[in-house]
Amino acid sequence: MSSGSTYSSLYRRFRPQRFSEVLGQEHVTRALRNAVANSKVGHAYLFSGPRGTGKTSTARILAKALNCANGTGGEPCGECDSCLAIAEGRSMDVIELDAASNSGVDAVRSLIAQAPVGTTGEWKVYILDEVHMLSTAASNALLKTLEEPPPHVVFVLATTDPQKVLPTILSRTQSFEFRLLDETVLDSLVEKVSATAELGLGDEALAWAVKRGRGSARDTLSYLDQVAALGGIDDTPRGIEEIFSAVAKGDPAAVLVGVDQAVRKGIEPARINAELVGMARDRFLASFDQAAAEPGMSTARLVKMVESLGGAAGQMRDSLDPRATLEAALIRLARDAIGAPAELEELVQRTVAGYLKRMGAQQQASQPAHRPPREPEPADEPAARPPAHRVAPAPHVAELKKSLGDAESPPSAPAQGLSRVLAAKERSQSQPRPQAAVPQSPSPQSLQPLDRDHLVSAWPDILNALSSLLPLERSALNQGRFVTADSSSATFLVSNPILRDRCVSSSRKIEAAICKRFGVDSFSFRVDVDNEPAAKPVEEAPANEMLDEFANGVAADQRAIGNLVRQVFPGAIDLGDAK
Repeated sequence: MSSGSTYSSLYRRFRPQRFSEVLGQEHVTRALRNAVANSKVGHAYLFSGPRGTGKTSTARILAKALNCANGTGGEPCGECDSCLAIAEGRSMDVIELDAASNSGVDAVRSLIAQAPVGTTGEWKVYILDEVHMLSTAASNALLKTLEEPPPHVVFVLATTDPQKVLPTILSRTQSFEFRLLDETVLDSLVEKVSATAELGLGDEALAWAVKRGRGSARDTLSYLDQVAALGGIDDTPRGIEEIFSAVAKGDPAAVLVGVDQAVRKGIEPARINAELVGMARDRFLASFDQAAAEPGMSTARLVKMVESLGGAAGQMRDSLDPRATLEAALIRLARDAIGAPAELEELVQRTVAGYLKRMGAQQQASQPAHRPPREPEPADEPAARPPAHRVAPAPHVAELKKSLGDAESPPSAPAQGLSRVLAAKERSQSQPRPQAAVPQSPSPQSLQPLDRDHLVSAWPDILNALSSLLPLERSALNQGRFVTADSSSATFLVSNPILRDRCVSSSRKIEAAICKRFGVDSFSFRVDVDNEPAAKPVEEAPANEMLDEFANGVAADQRAIGNLVRQVFPGAIDLGDAK
């Protein structure tokens, strides 16, 4: 190849040049072709849809059709000087602006200033790509010209996100929605391009490009270009199948190893996530086809995998470590295959133990030496589990799998990951456990008798055991006193009706706690107001009237108010006494 020649990518070489060559958008091309043929072209159009579906190409074809000297039936000839100039990007009749890189108001003002200027052709066509990227000021500056452009000007706005386009702009345009292409359409496209360009690719490579294109003609041809350059299918993502298999089998260690190997090959965590979602979707669809191969996972787990990894994709964009976010999501999915979290917890502990044994040095120096588990004898007490170790950075995940085989197992035993852990757990569960390991509830005969003295003595412990008590209820119960108590009932006195009502609201909780503490079947907790005279009697004025007068700023007996407050809130300070 000479130094002056350049290679043009497939999607540029095979860009459609006529309305009839635009694939999968007949609803758009038919309307535009009729508008040109009948001289009913609008002054502004909005083309929206996914990337690579032909929005910009259709806008250029419209510009050709409007300025073509030999057009028939709304189609450009593609051979006149105007058509060739537009196709080669040197026409003065077509002005393209990328709003993603020219989003400011100055760029739009310059465009507006040039709009009234005449042109060599019959029409001047402005193509604004990614118009949703325009700033609010730039969009507002475009509104007047977009509503009433010069007679020879047509605006074509293209966007992949029409929701972000201002409603005032939408209302001034004719909107056309472009759609993703069907696989059958893309199959015909890649076969035609492969034959025309003499790529010499097999059916497997063509099918791979169509699958990777996901409905976009440009993306499909880009992947076809990639396959042609490599001479075959890019098999780098195939290592991701091992990750999927590890999730299906419920082997978290293999998941970590698979992610590590994929990252070492240069695959980004986001791409790993996308590949796994695609594999889960394919197997989900295959689960409804009895003639297809077995998916290896239940339909419910496949649905959960798509949902979980879809959520992880959003978290990975804002994560400080996308790889860790992906690994956490995959570990949770692998845990579903185990059934109960206890096995996974056992696996994590063995993994940490293997890491400490391998790393050795500083972190393990301060910890007691690790000994293999001893079979408990019938007379022995169960050995307490050693405290969990806190480790700083995780070991290299490529060594985690090997660590599982080295920790707490003979050197000759092969590492079998989670299956070996589950087998060991099953053996331990089949062995008889000492009776002392099972906590026993105290029998009623060993409890103290239920009378006033024992109830008063146990009262603080009973209240502390009731975590569901509200603060006001607990405060009221702390301020009363028992006057009578026997094995079936007790009378509890408080200083005023407000405190009594708070105690009554928690009486059922108190009765249940007393029954549990003293081993009785039923108990009655009665609450009443203490009739003994208080040290400072309350004034005879009704409490509600006194509080209303005080709240409304009416003069009231401060001493009576103070006494009332101390009744309602025991322990409150009388400001008159504090002086």
